[in-house]
Amino acid sequence: MAPSAKKRPVAAAKRKTNVLRSLHRLKITGQFSHRMFQNLPPILCVPLKNIVDDVFLLAGHIFLGFTKCGRYVLSYTREQVFDELPDYVYYLYWWKFNIHDKLKQVRQIRLFKDQEVYSDLYLTVCEWPSDPTKLIVFGFNIRSVYDLLINMVMSDENDRDIYITAVAAPPFTQCPDCRDTALLTTDDPNTCCLQHGFMLHTKFQVVYPFPTFQPAFQLKKDGVVLLNTSYSLVACAISVNTTGDKGQVLYSKSCESQERAGEVEEEIGRAH
Repeated sequence: MAPSAKKRPVAAAKRKTNVLRSLHRLKITGQFSHRMFQNLPPILCVPLKNIVDDVFLLAGHIFLGFTKCGRYVLSYTREQVFDELPDYVYYLYWWKFNIHDKLKQVRQIRLFKDQEVYSDLYLTVCEWPSDPTKLIVFGFNIRSVYDLLINMVMSDENDRDIYITAVAAPPFTQCPDCRDTALLTTDDPNTCCLQHGFMLHTKFQVVYPFPTFQPAFQLKKDGVVLLNTSYSLVACAISVNTTGDKGQVLYSKSCESQERAGEVEEEIGRAH
């Protein structure tokens, strides 16, 4: 008896999702032509409540997912403090992941420190394409301070605030500088060196039509973020120069002047 027509697509689907064939294709071409798994295997599915204590869920942690390296899970919390105006405070957390154990918190930082945030923010947490040493967080102001002050009398927003925090990712293991820093710091034994513990906070404003953040384009180059300020495009390079190695410095006025001087000398040489 001829096989049923309904069974053929199933067999074809099984051939398409064959793991060994997918890995062989990856070895040859360097990429998958489609998702390796159409559905996640049950062994890889772990309920969040099984790896997170209830106290953290009740505290309002919003879990974002894994970092690119797969070692950490990210989450954030929001606190609201009322004074004359509501003040919003955001914290970002790194959790060490182990499928057979509870998540272990390895770092907590305050986002947009020293900035007054009077409105709820829409957060975007991003990593660069091939730089796992740091990440960047954008906070988009949903409601303007002006609207809060006049109780939504006007319907138009004149501007919106964009908050940015660039922060080093926690190291897998402590480097010698991290160990020395931890010994000198009695308040927090997990304190890291500048390379593994730096934070950068800033803010700018955009106007109508309020350009959105596009990570695939604005974070295309490792260590550089392209900002659209409505009036101009600004490329900001983020690096830590701790050893005096000039190769770590992405841009400096002295390097620019030296390059210009070299170009002038080259032009003079051609003229002679």
